[in-house]
Amino acid sequence: MGKESEAVDDPTLLNFNYWSRRILLFYLFIVMLSVTGEVLAWVITRTIHDGTQMQFFVKIIVRPTLMQLTVIGLTYAIILVIRRSLAIYALVLCGIGITMALTLTMPNVHGLELALLLPMAVSLIFFRLGVLMFSFVASLFCYMLAYVFLPVYRDRVLQYESMAYTALLCAGYIIYYAVLQREVEVMGSLRKAIDTEQELDKLARTDSLTGLYNHRTFQEELDRLVAQGNRGEGEVQLAIVDIDHFKRINDNYGHHAGDAILRRVARAIAESVTASEFVARYGGEEFAILFSGKTMEEAFRLMEHMRVTIGRLRHPEMEGRTATISGGLQALRPGVGKAAFFAQADALLYEAKRGGRNRIEASSASAAAGR
Repeated sequence: MGKESEAVDDPTLLNFNYWSRRILLFYLFIVMLSVTGEVLAWVITRTIHDGTQMQFFVKIIVRPTLMQLTVIGLTYAIILVIRRSLAIYALVLCGIGITMALTLTMPNVHGLELALLLPMAVSLIFFRLGVLMFSFVASLFCYMLAYVFLPVYRDRVLQYESMAYTALLCAGYIIYYAVLQREVEVMGSLRKAIDTEQELDKLARTDSLTGLYNHRTFQEELDRLVAQGNRGEGEVQLAIVDIDHFKRINDNYGHHAGDAILRRVARAIAESVTASEFVARYGGEEFAILFSGKTMEEAFRLMEHMRVTIGRLRHPEMEGRTATISGGLQALRPGVGKAAFFAQADALLYEAKRGGRNRIEASSASAAAGR
């Protein structure tokens, strides 16, 4: 799975590069801030005590800083090549590493251990409960590891301080967990509201029986394509299709059968054209198809394929009998308005009816010759 498709599948990874860089810049800011404080302390101590050894400067300031900058650089390189869902954990480990380095190299500054709460906050940015759990366990593990196996660190931390830091880490985890739960709850409500709005919009734009676009939506699309065609931005064709003898079907087999046949024919119409066509139920047993970006010959071939396909459908509601369609296909001519364009296609439909039904009448002689 590519990184772009991963972001599409998981919205919490959107703008991942931007936020990962911001997190690393924040880590860098913490390192620079600590370096500034250490340098000032070293200068003051050196002045007061008539010069501190350069080895002390290198050991306390230079080496830890270079290590922290190396960790940040490596983390940045890692997140560029691995999956984003895994790179989040690298950001957490980077923060833990920087915090532990600060804690161990600044023994006289108490409370730096609480900076372990910062890597845990990465989970809030990416809405990841799993990342929160990982960062909490990893932070607590590293802290306890330092306390148990590093006498220099253990000697400077009183027992009650160690207990207090552990309790605060646990409290931070509980608070972050509650925040994440609230974020998930709010996002779920927003997503539900968006889905509802989209569903309402879909209902307003589609025909409830066939699932095709409805009359109002068709009129909007017709306006758009007529204006586009009259600007010379590609060819446009309109087809009006009618189910032959549909009133007889309703009278003989009932409206329930008629509705089932309407749905089946609508599905066949939609499946007979390409994804670029606009298919709508115009009203009753009439359908409208708008073609754009196709020649008249291509549109006519699709209509003929549609007519033949529908004519072969067997309808259980009519004891296995078939139903046919007739249609009129009109190409948009320069300067023709919406009403005239529709009237031309509608006239061709009635010409097909008068010609015996189960046929497509087209405005172009070349298209008709292709039958």
